[in-house]
Amino acid sequence: MRLWSLSDVSAAGQLSAQIAYFATPAVFGIHGLATGSAVIVDVAFVCILLLLARGLVSSWREQRHPS
Repeated sequence: MRLWSLSDVSAAGQLSAQIAYFATPAVFGIHGLATGSAVIVDVAFVCILLLLARGLVSSWREQRHPS
């Protein structure tokens, strides 16, 4: 939240970008639940975890090395 408030981009723009970012694996996971495929659900879950990890690493790097 603090990084969002310091950013030049509006909060609504950032939120819509995050929703778009996570929409693909979320829809993929919902499809897996609907079809009963544990493999599809697992792949979607791993993708979401990787996206979250990437976001955390990016935030951490930005805090350590501000431009």
